[in-house]
Amino acid sequence: MKINKLLILLSLIMVTFISKADNEDRKIKNVVGVFNEETNLLINSQDVYGDIIRYYIPSDMRNLVINLPSQVFVAINLEQEIEYAISMWQRQQQGSRRPINFMRSLVRPTDTRYIGYRLGTTTDSYGNTNYNSPSNNDAITRVVLQPRTFELQMPRRYHMAINAGDISRETDISDFTRMMVRLTIIHETGHALGLLHHDDDIEQNFNHPTRVGRRIVNCPLSFTPPSIMISGRNNTDYFTSLRRHLGRSVTLADISPSRNDIDGAHIMFHERQRPGFFNGLATLCLAVYVALRGSDL
Repeated sequence: MKINKLLILLSLIMVTFISKADNEDRKIKNVVGVFNEETNLLINSQDVYGDIIRYYIPSDMRNLVINLPSQVFVAINLEQEIEYAISMWQRQQQGSRRPINFMRSLVRPTDTRYIGYRLGTTTDSYGNTNYNSPSNNDAITRVVLQPRTFELQMPRRYHMAINAGDISRETDISDFTRMMVRLTIIHETGHALGLLHHDDDIEQNFNHPTRVGRRIVNCPLSFTPPSIMISGRNNTDYFTSLRRHLGRSVTLADISPSRNDIDGAHIMFHERQRPGFFNGLATLCLAVYVALRGSDL
């Protein structure tokens, strides 16, 4: 019995290291968290928000109409999409007895320890997040959706996805816009949990004097979906990566955090130092186990 267990463990480790040798695979499946460069410690999200992560959706974010060319008006229930994003990140890590708990505040909190969702007015990104960035009388983390970018970029982005085969030709531009909104909200909520883009320079300081991004989940397995935290830079696209993984066109229901992403969010919430070898090995083997069971999200 002991020999069998040892062989299973060695097999799991071998599969993992074989997959880690694939740099392209690693690029789309790594998970990177925010560290304090001076202390080399994680900027722990439980320290930021408390034992329960509160979030607030203002009334002007409950619904949104995106005006596309040719008189196409896409109605988005943002309240529902944000709740969906929270539910995706709240799904419990396989085998974990310590879930991440969220609670919605129906009125704007009087303190700052919460995630605040916002609508922005710029055109340089679909969304952006200020994680653990104190602001006077405002949420310590602010997740901003940029509707104007969707209005300007959707026609070009839609045709790129169609031509690449990432979505089916039966998917119209309104449906694709909803897919992009869902992707953006889940992605930006991942930033609010302390996760960074993993296809940028991993030691980037993103114009902050003490913050850097470092890998926190060492398990980029070949049979797990790509991370939803892909930045879209460096010729890496989430839809293309997901379509290749699925072997078919991407649908709205496919867009969710991967198991590795959720592992990363749990590490950011529960760890207060860089995970060591044994913790990393446990996470690594856990991810292998989940993947072998076909339990990825």
